[in-house]
Amino acid sequence: MDLTAAVITLGSFVAAWVNASFATGGVYFVIAACSAVIPLGVTVPLQPALVYSSLGARIAFFRRHICWPIVLTFTSGSAIGVFLGARLFVRLSESLLSLIIGGTLLLLTWTPRLKLRLSVQHLFFPIGIVHSFLSTLFAITPVLQVAIFRTSLLKLQIVSTLAACFFFQESLRMIGYAVNGFDYGSYLPLILFSNIAGIAGTWTGKRTSHLISEATFRLLFRWLMTAIALRLLYRAWLLA
Repeated sequence: MDLTAAVITLGSFVAAWVNASFATGGVYFVIAACSAVIPLGVTVPLQPALVYSSLGARIAFFRRHICWPIVLTFTSGSAIGVFLGARLFVRLSESLLSLIIGGTLLLLTWTPRLKLRLSVQHLFFPIGIVHSFLSTLFAITPVLQVAIFRTSLLKLQIVSTLAACFFFQESLRMIGYAVNGFDYGSYLPLILFSNIAGIAGTWTGKRTSHLISEATFRLLFRWLMTAIALRLLYRAWLLA
């Protein structure tokens, strides 16, 4: 493997480990690894293919805890959001992507959490539209995560339900990007390595999550994301 494949494969492993251990946050590690070695115009559409197996592994490991009403409602909205987002994505420049993703990372990292509680009924259809639209454009958005953490679901239900929601959303995103011209065939070896790493990371995360406290993880995560965001903003400045 060359350096590009090694960096992205390692990022996929870490992302899967984080998701299995802490329910969410892994996508940032995939974005960090990919944006370090390939353009964001490739990173964003490639990201769902890189994490596909880790999502499937989480579904398999935690399938008894999935809240299917949320998954089905969210996926219905996702179809609309992905359709709109994929058509707009092809018109975005590399500098604009860097600026928006870098700014979003800083915002998500340092904005205090809002203390809200949401009902499962009715809300996850519009959440699916908004979350999937933003994810298709920029690869990262906290809309679904914020919403699902405000429900009464327990930790294992959150881990499994998020995995199922993302699994179907990423399927739709790959279709949307492919229809609009992205060639996944050129990246098949990289996708294969990353998906194998994703399964291994999910298996490892399920068994080692107790070794790092959530407080320690959040501290390390915050400063890593800040460094990544500043790097993307610097790239946007260079490309402007």
